[in-house]
Amino acid sequence: MKPVPFVYHAPRSLDQAVSLLDELEGDVRVTAGGQSLIPMMNLRVVRPDHLVDLRYLDALSGIELTDTHLVVGATTTHRTIEKSPLVRRVAPLLREMASNIAHIPIRERGTIGGSVALADPTAEFPLAALMLDAEMTLSSVRGTRTVKADEFFHSALETELAEDEILTSLAFPLEANRGGSAFTEFSRRKGDFCVAGVAVVVRLRDGRYEAARIGLCGVSDRPVLSTIAGQLAGERADDATTNRIADAIADEIEPMIDGRATVADRRDIARTLVRRTLPVACERAAAIAQGGNR
Repeated sequence: MKPVPFVYHAPRSLDQAVSLLDELEGDVRVTAGGQSLIPMMNLRVVRPDHLVDLRYLDALSGIELTDTHLVVGATTTHRTIEKSPLVRRVAPLLREMASNIAHIPIRERGTIGGSVALADPTAEFPLAALMLDAEMTLSSVRGTRTVKADEFFHSALETELAEDEILTSLAFPLEANRGGSAFTEFSRRKGDFCVAGVAVVVRLRDGRYEAARIGLCGVSDRPVLSTIAGQLAGERADDATTNRIADAIADEIEPMIDGRATVADRRDIARTLVRRTLPVACERAAAIAQGGNR
């Protein structure tokens, strides 16, 4: 199938792009990489009257380091993030999660802004934004505003982004990347949408948890952070603690039902992923404490 007829727009500046969103009538959609929107259009799941293409807005692409944040332009591709030495050095979890997205041809075109704005609950980058306390910059003819990740995601495919706004950049506080990190996901086939995924960031001191952050995707209508993970502070970083917290998180979540896995299956998958991912993050945290690499 092919999409229903639509009017294509290719603005050459952000001002032109936000003006189009303000002026155009009907269903107006924004695209950059098109790796999610175009298939949805071909299947006629969505039927936009207008398509505003951001791919020619060079100012929305790129990765910069400030004193306090790693700033990533919204049209920066998954592959660029995956291959960036800067991201590998200061935000290794972001790089690891990028490398798990679909297949290389999709990562070459898909963009971080597109993924976050779509807010698919099984996607990696919405969880990365939540895990790393990302601050999203949203632009419109009314100006710009900044929204933190924990306020941005409302539910599946629903976000704080207004119809006349464009997500232009994501800023990741460097403080949120302190410690060892790891990400693991389960999918029926490599490259498929995941059934569940687990991301972890921990800091250790003398073999005990100083701080821990555990997030999950694919288990709810939005990415979620475990509140129980806070109980790890002060606990020994050993197998017994890992098993206990994995069981607690499996009970804590309220898995969604989407026809790909039962509630019980998702709890079991989440439990297994925590058991696999937490020790890896601990090993990396220990290496950092000893002056090694992440």
